[in-house]
Amino acid sequence: MRCGWFGRLLRINLSKPEWSFEEISEDVLHRFIGGRGLGISIAGAEIKPGTEPLSDENKIIFCTGPLTATGVPTSSRFTCTTVSPLTRTMFDSNCGGNFGIQLKRCMLDAVIIEGRCDTPVQIHINGDKVEFSDAGNLWGKTTGAVFDALHEKGSVLCIGPAGENLVRFANIQTTNYHAFGRGGIGAVMGYKHLKAITCRGSANVPVADKENLGFFIMNMKKWLDANPITSKALPQLGTAGLVNLINEYGMLPVKYWSEGCDAHADMVSGERLRTLFMKEESCQACPIKCGRFSKSSGVSVKGPEYETIWALGINCGIFDMGYIIRANKLCNELGLDTITTGVTIAAAMHTGESSGTEPSFGDAENALKLIQEIAYRNGPGSELAEGSESYCRKKGFTSYTVKGLELPAYDPRGAFGMGLAYATANRGGCHLKGYMIAPEILGIPRFFNRFSISDKPDIVVRVQHTGAVIDSLVLCLFTNFAVSESYYARILTAVTGIEYSQEALQKIGERIWNAERVWNVAAGRAVDTLPETFLSVPLSSGNSAGHVVPLNEMLERYYAIRGWDNAGKPRAEKLKELGLVPLFNDQ
Repeated sequence: MRCGWFGRLLRINLSKPEWSFEEISEDVLHRFIGGRGLGISIAGAEIKPGTEPLSDENKIIFCTGPLTATGVPTSSRFTCTTVSPLTRTMFDSNCGGNFGIQLKRCMLDAVIIEGRCDTPVQIHINGDKVEFSDAGNLWGKTTGAVFDALHEKGSVLCIGPAGENLVRFANIQTTNYHAFGRGGIGAVMGYKHLKAITCRGSANVPVADKENLGFFIMNMKKWLDANPITSKALPQLGTAGLVNLINEYGMLPVKYWSEGCDAHADMVSGERLRTLFMKEESCQACPIKCGRFSKSSGVSVKGPEYETIWALGINCGIFDMGYIIRANKLCNELGLDTITTGVTIAAAMHTGESSGTEPSFGDAENALKLIQEIAYRNGPGSELAEGSESYCRKKGFTSYTVKGLELPAYDPRGAFGMGLAYATANRGGCHLKGYMIAPEILGIPRFFNRFSISDKPDIVVRVQHTGAVIDSLVLCLFTNFAVSESYYARILTAVTGIEYSQEALQKIGERIWNAERVWNVAAGRAVDTLPETFLSVPLSSGNSAGHVVPLNEMLERYYAIRGWDNAGKPRAEKLKELGLVPLFNDQ
C-alpha cells in the first residue's frame, strides 16, 4: 500500500473541456517528493523552455505533498508551478490556508490545467467528481465577492480583476486571503478564462507508521513552542516584527532603495500594528499562528505582512499604517501581489520626484489610485501593469529586479549571503528561495558574519536545497527556525514508510534546484546578477553604510560547488549524477 501519496493526478483540459485521472509513477514521487519538486518534474516534461506564459501551451500545475493533510504542523500548504508572465522563468509558489488539504483529500497529488476556455469558467472538484460551469456572473468581481458566492461549494481558489486583465503580477487568492502571491500566476489563470476552482474532499491520507508519526508531531510542536521566534515573535507581532530589526541593521530599503533606514520606521512596525489587532488567523494545522486581521478606520485586512508594509509603505516613503491597511485590502480584493505592486509604484514615484510630476514619495492617495488603475489597466496603470522592469527600461533608470522579479525588503548591501541568494534564485529575486536572513540576521541555526564572503556560497547552496525540500513536503519555511533537516527526514519516513536521511533530502533538494535551472538556462532566463547599484554604490548612512555586494567573488565559488560551468550551466555529469537525464535530455 502506498502511503503519503495517492499516486494520482487530475488533468483538466479547458479547450475541450474534459478531465481525466492519471497515475504518477512511484519513481517520480520518491525522487521529487511532491509540491515544488513534483511541479518541476511535470513542468519540465510538458512545458517547453521559452513557452509564452500567456498562451495555450503554458500550463498551471497545482501539487500537494506527502505530508499534506497528515496533521504534521503547517501541513496545509500546496504549490503552484507555471511559466511566469513577469519573469518568463519556471516559477513556483506555495500557499497556506485550507485548499491544499481539500485537494489532498480528493486523493490528488497534482492537478494539471491546460488549454484555454473561450468564455469565463469555474471548476468544481468534489472527491472523484469534476464539474465545469459558466463563470460569467463572477467575471469582474473581486476575490472577496467570489469567496462569498462560492464558499458553500468548499474551499475556494480564484483570481480578481487584475488576473482577468492580465496584469503581469496578478496573484491567486484562496479562502481567507491566503495567496499564491508572486510572479503573476493569476494572469495565467486569467488568460485561460479560469475564474475560480472550488474543492471538497473527504479521504484520509494513508500513513505508514502512525505511532511514530504521532511522536514526531508531538516533539515538533514542543520545539516550535520552545523557539522564541515561532512561539513569541511570530504569534505576537507576525512578520511585521522585522520592521524595526531590519531598520536597525540599516538594510531596510526606503524610497526606492535610496536609503537603508529611516527614523519613522517604528510608525509602521509590528509593535505599532499590534495596537490595531483585530483577531488571530492561522493556516489549518499550524501552531505558529503568525497571521492576524488588523483594522484601522473601519477597514480590516488579513495582515499586513512585513513585505507588504515595506513595499506599499516604507519603499514609497509612506509611514501611515492606516493607508497600508487600505492599500493591502485593495490588493487582496483586486488580486495583486503587494510586493511588485508597491515596488512598481515606488518606481513611478521615483520618476515623479526626478521630473517634478506626480506621483511623488509619500503620496498615499495617489498610490491608492494607482493600485486601482493597475488592476484595471486604466491610464498610467496600463504601463505599470507590466511590472517595474518594463517600466524602468522605458524611463531609463534602474529596476530593482533579478530575472524580472522585484526584490523584497532586505537590502543585500547589508547581508552578502542574501545578495548571492537573490542573484541565483531560480524564480527571480526572492528571499524565500534561500532565506539567508536566518543565519545572517536572526542567528539561526547560528550567526554568520553578514559581511563575510568565504563561507557564503556553501551556506547558500545548503539553504537553497533545504528550502526546496520544505517546499516539496509541503511545509511552511518558518518550521525550519525550530526543526532540523534530519527531523524532516524522520517525519517523511514515518508517513511514507520509505527510509529517508538528511543526506538523501539534500540530494533531492539539489535535484529539484538543478531541474529548475536546466529549464531556465534553455529558456535564456538564467542570468545571475544584481542591480548595478548594489554592486557599486554603497549606502551612505546606517549600520550597513559603506558596503557593496562582492557578488562576483562569491559566484565563482557557488558555481564550482554546484558542478556548473563558468556560465552557470549545469554540466552533463551533474545532471547524470542527479538522474535528470533523460528526463531533461531535450533541454
